[in-house]
Amino acid sequence: MIRGTDPPVVLQWAAVTTLDDDEWYVVHLTLADDLSQVWRYPSRTSTLRLPEELYPVAEVPEKRYLWSVTVMRQVGRDEDGAPRYEAISRSSPSRAFTWIYVPPTPTPTAP
Repeated sequence: MIRGTDPPVVLQWAAVTTLDDDEWYVVHLTLADDLSQVWRYPSRTSTLRLPEELYPVAEVPEKRYLWSVTVMRQVGRDEDGAPRYEAISRSSPSRAFTWIYVPPTPTPTAP
């Protein structure tokens, strides 16, 4: 269980080989209760710092995420210029974590 956003949340996995220039780790992240929403983050290293868009908020104070990693090869770009990938490994087993919103600590004011 992770509480708040300080320190930032970093996912880490074991690298099994050195990546070629056109190969990437692609982290697949989804909400456990909404598998239709999937985020994909390419990384050249075996870590990923989660972006602020995934932080829990007061309106949804607890989020349970599932994540896995696949080694993929970039095979071109789509019509919008975004990279296209093909899997060259099986996905890792899924891992899970729960992230809890913690309200910011109010700044004390002078009397």
